[in-house]
Amino acid sequence: MKRFLFFIHCFVWVVVAVVAQSYQEKFPIDKNVRYGKLQNGLTYYIRNNPLPENRAGFYIVQRVGSMQEEDTQLGLAHFLEHMAFNGSENFPGRKKVVSFVEQNGGQFGTNINAYTSYDETVYSLSDIILSNDAIIDSCLLILHDWSGFLTLDHAEIDKERAIIKEEWRTRNDPVFRMTTQLYNAFFKGSRYANRIPIGDMQIVENFSYQELKEYYKKWYRPDLQGLIIVGDFDAERVEKKLKGLFSAIPVPVNAGNRIFYTVPDNEKPQIEIVTDPEATSTSISIFYKQDVIPDSIKWTEQGTIIRFLRILASQALSIRLSEISQRSDSPFSKASASIGKFMIAKTKDAWWLEATPKEGKIQESLTFLLRENKRAYLYGFTNTEIERIKASILASYRNLYNNRNKQKSIAYINEYMDSFLNGSPIPGIEFEYELVKRVLAKIGMNEVNEYMRRIVSDKNRGVAITGPQKEGQSYPTEEAVLKLIDKVKEEDLQKEHIEEPIVQSLLTSLPRKGKIVKATTDKKWNTTNWTLSNGIRVILKKTDLKDDQIILSAVSPGGSILFPNSDVLNTDMINSVVGLGGLASFSKSDLGKILAGKMASSSVSVSLTTQEIQGYSSIKDLETLFQIVYLQLTAPRKDKEAYSNFVNQLKEQLKNREQNPSSAFNDTIIYTLYGENAGLHNIQAEDVDKLNYDRIMEMYRTCFSNLGALTFTFVGTIDEGTMKPLVEQYLASLPKGKPLKSKNDESAYQIKKGTYVKKVYSKMDVPKASVFQLYSGKINRNMKNDLMLNLFKQTLDIMFIQNIRENEGGTYGISTDIRCRRFPEGLTTLQIVFDTDTAKLERIKPILHACVEKIANEGIDSETLNMLVDYTQKEFEAMQGNNAYWNSVLSTYYLYNEDIFSDYIISLKSITPDDIKNLANNLLKQENFIEVVMLPKKDG
Repeated sequence: MKRFLFFIHCFVWVVVAVVAQSYQEKFPIDKNVRYGKLQNGLTYYIRNNPLPENRAGFYIVQRVGSMQEEDTQLGLAHFLEHMAFNGSENFPGRKKVVSFVEQNGGQFGTNINAYTSYDETVYSLSDIILSNDAIIDSCLLILHDWSGFLTLDHAEIDKERAIIKEEWRTRNDPVFRMTTQLYNAFFKGSRYANRIPIGDMQIVENFSYQELKEYYKKWYRPDLQGLIIVGDFDAERVEKKLKGLFSAIPVPVNAGNRIFYTVPDNEKPQIEIVTDPEATSTSISIFYKQDVIPDSIKWTEQGTIIRFLRILASQALSIRLSEISQRSDSPFSKASASIGKFMIAKTKDAWWLEATPKEGKIQESLTFLLRENKRAYLYGFTNTEIERIKASILASYRNLYNNRNKQKSIAYINEYMDSFLNGSPIPGIEFEYELVKRVLAKIGMNEVNEYMRRIVSDKNRGVAITGPQKEGQSYPTEEAVLKLIDKVKEEDLQKEHIEEPIVQSLLTSLPRKGKIVKATTDKKWNTTNWTLSNGIRVILKKTDLKDDQIILSAVSPGGSILFPNSDVLNTDMINSVVGLGGLASFSKSDLGKILAGKMASSSVSVSLTTQEIQGYSSIKDLETLFQIVYLQLTAPRKDKEAYSNFVNQLKEQLKNREQNPSSAFNDTIIYTLYGENAGLHNIQAEDVDKLNYDRIMEMYRTCFSNLGALTFTFVGTIDEGTMKPLVEQYLASLPKGKPLKSKNDESAYQIKKGTYVKKVYSKMDVPKASVFQLYSGKINRNMKNDLMLNLFKQTLDIMFIQNIRENEGGTYGISTDIRCRRFPEGLTTLQIVFDTDTAKLERIKPILHACVEKIANEGIDSETLNMLVDYTQKEFEAMQGNNAYWNSVLSTYYLYNEDIFSDYIISLKSITPDDIKNLANNLLKQENFIEVVMLPKKDG
């Protein structure tokens, strides 16, 4: 053990030459991935994976981001990302590559997308349907073009400038502004100080075409690129095609040096206090900068040991801070510890302490964080704390291992991206599971505590405080923060944390068993259906979609409409409040400790018309799931201290919410939609004192008082022999209850009829127009109409992108939502939301209306309809590979007697352009239209 500790000491801070051989041996690469590097430096990862069936992901990952920009190029990395969709060697013309994906069953944003960060840019073709080998070849050709063959047409560049300006306008919220200020301060002296990927709008609007081309030529090259291709295909064939296509790409002569920029050290604490007039919450962050784990040992047991020391230490302190946050004397509403990147830096990590202080408690929260960090530094953690976290880690890895043959391709894609970008090992779950068991067995309380004593230092530390800039809100000065740090440093802290023993069983005694009084088989769904002695129905569907997963849902009619409008404030809080106290005799904190190492979870909720339970478990922890559900239904626990904390936090959040212009905007929308109906308005700060904890818990018990009306649905790795005694013990034993009666009616939830246009003015840091539009009416609710509404929405999305974003440069994106509601029956709404430049608003609105009216008057063309029908069908087929989907299908069928599966394809393929035209026309001719526009308030 001494030798192990010596290794830990030395390795974390100075890599030494002499260590145990077993710690330095490099891990193998997973034998199931074809990994290679071409002579030009391009790296590739190819893996055959059958899930989802007949689909694949094609990614090109660039080790290039905004950090490669010079001061005159701010925003060019992100701009290039946009240009990848606007013309290339083999896909010339604007959005031709997008059209290819759409014509083959995909959609822009979902199946073809990209992002730019500080040190990487990633382009993705996700979940591409492989109808033939030619699709694979075309996707490889797209990656080829993205790698260095964009046309960068001048006219297309100029079109994209306006779109990016609108993206900047949309993203420019208080968090963005405060974060930018913090980066500029904490990274002073480093290139990280001024490299926000969206860039400088002055540069974006005015850079020369040649400068973009030169940046592209310099940095988009094979030695900085990785290809990741995973899916249901012949991996050998894909590898051969890849080599043939990419090997000929040369590395540029005198290629630029790809530098990973460092972060300056600081001897004295860095203190930054940043406020914003639109911010809605206050936060505190304390950091201690750390060296990153060197790439040279990430692939060894040494690196794995360090990784888990970090995890164990941070989770142990997070749990302590979470427990403190639930006390009435806690100055913060939530707090945590973590270790990872120092903000955005790739070359520096940090130990983080973060908290959300209660109103007027910034300095007290800062003091608490520093003290608890010091306490952990001085006295460490208990063996019970560490072993509990180890058990949870092992349970997570065990679940991954058990389901190793049913892993979705996206999981492997993310794993290989992390390996290419960050040097993470990819030995495969079989190797990794054994490794984790071996490493965790070597790490105990002493090792974690010694590690904790090494990561806290007087150097390379700092404090960031952010929050609202408002009247009455005060913040400590830099000098005050420094004095507080020194004060805590000199304090003589006692070892206050005492780990009280906790009963490990959720139930002190088992309930009296009930019985299964009726058992049938439903051949339609291939389910086993049980009726219990208390009236509860249980539906069991065995699947092989996962090797170790059971999904649970339970639902019955009722919901918040059981209560009159006078109770609306309390009903709105049921879901937020009921879990605060834990279950039976266990607090929320104690419950988490008891469930450590268990792969089982359940949550309860109350919707407008139902009460529901959602949960999951592994095979091993199935009984734990049943016990949790039993206690949720019979023994919800009150905790006045936790509730008091919740109320105080809610009140502060609502007060601060008023700082943000979107608050008045949202409130105006609700009022315009529903008028004086108080039951549908957002809760305000002054309403919080009207909440009644006893009444909320009473309402929860009322909703779940008629347990005999519940239908439980279990889908997954089901064994009836195992399920039967558990169902009889924990479900059939529940009290039956009495039928529930609603005290509300549909009229209270109807949207106002007619046309209403409302403007609201707010002070804004970045002027913009925010628009909400709603068409409403009544349409018969059935499967075909639901599908037509979905196609209507998809068509609008395409039209808005083309006409508003691409042609006008009027907005970065428009959000649409169409739904036909079950309650009120048939209420159908088309919602459109977007931000834009105030100068463009009056030009854009008529175009929006014209798009909607065109569908209502002319329908959609057959080519577009066929494309959308194909996409919808493929998505429907893909959903069938998930246990959660089948759970939803069965729950809907047994609750509402509605089959949302069997006739899906028949209904979908029966839809004609005229059907959609008639549906849209039916909605619009009811002449119900609401528009709310928020504009900047002028000074004076």
